[in-house]
Amino acid sequence: MAEFPDAAPAGHAPDHHETLAEHLTHEQQERLLHTVMSRQAALSLRVSAVFLLLLLGLPLANWLAPGAMNALAPGGFTWTWLLAGILVYPITTLLSAYFVRTSDRIEAELVAQGRGILHGDGESAAR
Repeated sequence: MAEFPDAAPAGHAPDHHETLAEHLTHEQQERLLHTVMSRQAALSLRVSAVFLLLLLGLPLANWLAPGAMNALAPGGFTWTWLLAGILVYPITTLLSAYFVRTSDRIEAELVAQGRGILHGDGESAAR
């Protein structure tokens, strides 16, 4: 779990290497872990679906609109080669960056939920 040095109970000097998990019960840890894993799995499926749609959409576009896909695009390439040979890399990079940024946000929200549990905001913060 994430580093959480300021989570020490009152009167306890926080150790630099303490984690959020050390201050939660096993049940609370399991609930938070299940939440983050479920949300990240859903994120993975969404990003994968977009990638597969783009990847499988290219042959479909070539089959349904061969004239348009074989027309010259900027740079002297056909649209097929521009999409498959060049634009696939920045698209993949953007999807990857979105996944990492959103995954980090999910984990930060997990830490905030853990802090809520520790500071007495109730178990509802973990749901």
